[in-house]
Amino acid sequence: MIRIFFTYLLPLLLPTAIYFMFMLPAQRRAKAHDKEVSWKKTPWLLLVGAGVALLCLTLGMLALHDGEPPWSLYTPPHMENGHIMPSEFSDPAESTPPSVRKK
Repeated sequence: MIRIFFTYLLPLLLPTAIYFMFMLPAQRRAKAHDKEVSWKKTPWLLLVGAGVALLCLTLGMLALHDGEPPWSLYTPPHMENGHIMPSEFSDPAESTPPSVRKK
């Protein structure tokens, strides 16, 4: 659940949170000078666009820098001596899995 928060929700909501953190002190300063800050002028489209852009940047960086190298071999889960062996990634230079070996 925390991964979902940091990967999806935080990038979407961060621009809006920063904007509101800026607006609260601005509203206090305006009240001190007998002025009013309008929350109706909130740039929602800009905030949503910034959130989506930050989300795309985050997902792009995760896609490029997370996981196994593209040249690694994937061995799916299989039965071995009556036990289920988990899936694994291996370096092709180290060994070739039995399912990939040529006959």
